[in-house]
Amino acid sequence: MPHDLYSNLPLVSSDSSPQAAIRILVIQPGKYKTNLHAEIKVVPLSPETHFEALSYTWGQASKGKTITLNQRYKFPITDNLYTALQRLRSRDKTRVLWVDAMCINQKDDIEKSHQVRLMGKIYREANCVNVWLGEPDWVFPFDLGYWYETRPSWNPMTNAMISMLGGNPNPPVSKAHLKNQTKAMHTAVHNTVPSWHHRAWTIQECVVAKKVTLYFGSQQLPYDPDVTIGFSTEDSLPYDFTYRMGKLLPYLRSQCNKDDDAFRPISLYRAAHVLEGAQATNKRDMVYSILGLIGPREAELIGSDYTIPYPQVYSRATFVSMEVQHSLDILNLVRLNPEARPEELPSWTVNFANIQGSFNVAGWTTPFNRRVRSSFPRHLELKVGLKSPTLLEISGTYCDEVCSIVSTAGSDKAKVLSALGNLMQDAAGIFSDSLDKGHGSAFTSAVIRALPAKNTCMDTSMLTRIVDAVRAPVNDRGFSTEENDNLWNSHGSMTPKLLPGKPPKNTGCWVDVLASTHIDEESSFLSYCRLNSGGEAVNVFVTKCGLVGIAPSTVAVADHIVFVQSSMPFLALRRLADSQHYQYQGLVYLHGLMQNEFWTNEMHSKLSSVKREEFVVH
Repeated sequence: MPHDLYSNLPLVSSDSSPQAAIRILVIQPGKYKTNLHAEIKVVPLSPETHFEALSYTWGQASKGKTITLNQRYKFPITDNLYTALQRLRSRDKTRVLWVDAMCINQKDDIEKSHQVRLMGKIYREANCVNVWLGEPDWVFPFDLGYWYETRPSWNPMTNAMISMLGGNPNPPVSKAHLKNQTKAMHTAVHNTVPSWHHRAWTIQECVVAKKVTLYFGSQQLPYDPDVTIGFSTEDSLPYDFTYRMGKLLPYLRSQCNKDDDAFRPISLYRAAHVLEGAQATNKRDMVYSILGLIGPREAELIGSDYTIPYPQVYSRATFVSMEVQHSLDILNLVRLNPEARPEELPSWTVNFANIQGSFNVAGWTTPFNRRVRSSFPRHLELKVGLKSPTLLEISGTYCDEVCSIVSTAGSDKAKVLSALGNLMQDAAGIFSDSLDKGHGSAFTSAVIRALPAKNTCMDTSMLTRIVDAVRAPVNDRGFSTEENDNLWNSHGSMTPKLLPGKPPKNTGCWVDVLASTHIDEESSFLSYCRLNSGGEAVNVFVTKCGLVGIAPSTVAVADHIVFVQSSMPFLALRRLADSQHYQYQGLVYLHGLMQNEFWTNEMHSKLSSVKREEFVVH
């Protein structure tokens, strides 16, 4: 592509300017399968600028497809984009579109970084977001309902004639036509690689949109969640497609777009959940693709810069979430098993390219999150900092050290339960001894006397529930199927009728639903085991002072348990050999402490005197 196409169409450098500009594509009219021609020009990004935006997946460029821009430039485009523009082009009038492949100079990282910050606003300002699902290879049979439906431009005389003959110019969609459209959409979705619903950017593009229209082949369909779910009853469309279109998108649109038409951003932690199963060619885009959904403070601090390596982008995003939200919730998304973590990522950094079902912090720390955090004294607020792009500094209090562990793994359930029972007996003895002799850290000395001994150990019933939870059959997202169904049915306020019998595979959609309900102590444990283990065993551990807890299987003997002010989950940190640095091992549950048993004004006063340390985590 000649350099002067973009050099002759420069964009402003500040997205904060009221004159922030974008390029738009004015597609010339033409018949299907004739050459594409368009004019590309610069316009202000404002409500007065009328355009539509295209949401699609790039795909491969294998057939040498091009579009002629400004009557002289042959611009190469991918096969999928070429087909989309052919289908969206009008026969008799121009059509104004914003298409990222041409409206952003993809070879200029500085321009791309600037324009990516505007993506949320671009799709919000567009008159309509056109979703291109792909080209089907299934031909519609003659269908009167379809014949009526595809002629919205009939004139009044034609409609009157149809009525005189006893027909309905606007008949309801027939069941046969719905089945036909399902087949067409099915082949379109499967023929497009990668599929539209797997592209990371598509969620943001549709959530912020005023209006969404689905295109597949010659068909177009106004986006309607109920219709999308109707397609799912045919069992031909992929479940993740119908889930995303029928459940996730409607939920996010309802959360972000209120009655007054003002956009309501969500936190990075919540937005990141939608990335489960998503893909992006550039790993940085796994963060940048949701900047338009999150609050301006988080988005500004994260920024968008294609000149820095992706691990730095991920670390920055993880840190910003902690700093802005005054919470460690984002650590719920850190997957600890080595197979899920590239070596170049620090232990505390979320791998946004591999988001999968995380455990439900909101479920088992609800009382703390909703009531206690707001009353925390200023001097106990969360304090985090970045010493370098890879080193996180957390201000916290050393609590205790893990001294023994029993894994819930093992083929013999009876032996596992027996080992856990023996562990509880040991814990009770250690706790009693610590209580008598005053052993332990400053934290445990301040806290342990406020805890009844009976509340620090788990009884047989609870241990059995834990073991059963991690052994239950799990679906491919790592949730206990029966328990997931039960929780969804009892707490799912997001129109569960849309997907009867199919609770979501993505926790982000309903983690906040559980946060709005009361979760009792045993349910809290069950939530932890099911959602944190991801279908794997968890460890039950005892500390040197006799405190009992549950932790991911990565936690081992000698790991430090650290209390971080203003964040209920305790951290497990492992000191690195010959270093003052630590490695993050996961969030842990301490029994008897996690349900606000000791969060009182008296305890606030005691904790004020406990020394805080700086833990540098690599």
